[in-house]
Amino acid sequence: ILHGTIIDLYRRRGIEKKAIEIVSKELRNSIRQEDKENLCECIQLLIPTLKPEYEEILTLELNEMDSGKIAEQLGITKNNLKVRHHRAREQLRYRLEDTCKICAKHGCFDCDCN
Repeated sequence: ILHGTIIDLYRRRGIEKKAIEIVSKELRNSIRQEDKENLCECIQLLIPTLKPEYEEILTLELNEMDSGKIAEQLGITKNNLKVRHHRAREQLRYRLEDTCKICAKHGCFDCDCN
């Protein structure tokens, strides 16, 4: 039983490590420079309307800070950062859909909703 428990523990740790690596990679590659230039200006206006911790995460992400450094700066774990990041993006998406309507449904590129 002990042998099986130890093996399960190492498997879980391996899965967690892979998941963190995948999320970190996605966070680093989530916004390319060419996309950043074409983003809807509403995003910059709506980010300050989010909860302060969500605003901070998205601002640091847009400044291309590494997820490990973001978590360290905020004093949270990488897993907690992943959850907050998801919630921040979700909240921003809802705000964009309420503000920009059709533009937000099509990706907010070359936005003309202003």
